[in-house]
Amino acid sequence: CLLQAIETMSSMQGVLVVDAKCSVSSVDVPQPGEGEILVKVYACGINRLDVIQRLGKAKPPPGASNVLGLEIAGEIISIGGSQEDDCIFKVGDRVMSLVSGGGYAEFAVASIATTMKIPPNMSWIDAAGIPEAFLTAFQLVTFMGKVCKDDVVLIHAGASGVGTAAIQIITQYIGAKVYVTVGSQEKLDVCLSLGAMGGAIRHDGPWIDVLSEEFKSNGGGVDVILDCVGGSYAESNLSALKLDGRWVLYSMLGGPIMSDLACTQLLPTLLRKRIHLLATTLRGRTLEYKSNLVFEFQKQIIPLLE
Repeated sequence: CLLQAIETMSSMQGVLVVDAKCSVSSVDVPQPGEGEILVKVYACGINRLDVIQRLGKAKPPPGASNVLGLEIAGEIISIGGSQEDDCIFKVGDRVMSLVSGGGYAEFAVASIATTMKIPPNMSWIDAAGIPEAFLTAFQLVTFMGKVCKDDVVLIHAGASGVGTAAIQIITQYIGAKVYVTVGSQEKLDVCLSLGAMGGAIRHDGPWIDVLSEEFKSNGGGVDVILDCVGGSYAESNLSALKLDGRWVLYSMLGGPIMSDLACTQLLPTLLRKRIHLLATTLRGRTLEYKSNLVFEFQKQIIPLLE
């Protein structure tokens, strides 16, 4: 059987970063410890953080594998430690997992706490796109942004993996309105097909000018902004947010530098509008936090995917 074959293996193929390039290399087969499982990887997700790590602009957290890859789908080969009899999973289960690294490989170790069963009719490839993108979006929308049905939400980079996941969670699960910023008409069409009300293409001029009329019909602005761009959009974000708005910052793809006006107006506008500026990442969060996130995601969102 597969497990017996693996037990005789000492190495496998995995993707490492060598000179800012992806290199398929021979690496040790990981071994699951207490509270962990070994997964035969059939598909893995590709995320922007993988690219950033390849470029040397990010490092895996302490203890994480140097092999790239943050989300996987595959079959459980073995269960680590002494928990096999009491484990909620069993050998042979089809699962998808959020991992801190190691996904771009033949086998990967995942925490039981950040692993979910794949819905019966979902493919390996679709399942591999769920853990990192959808859990990040779910975190931004529910844990951080606390989006409600009556809210209006603006998502920057709406056609990204996190953006498209957030659109679906907000419109189909919560029932709130969504607007997006994107880089092309094709990307805008994708967002509209997923439920967005409208959007702005950044190459057509400042998005705040394009969407200002839309915002007027929704109380003069937005309640929540999911922002992966950062400094270059700060001035417009301050203008777009309504009283008691939530600005959720989870990356800085546009860099950290704000315009002079944004620097001058940031603190006064936060105070005047009572804006909540909330910053978050997922990879470096504690296992307890990720476990709670996965639990709530399984309870609230997985039934919609089945």
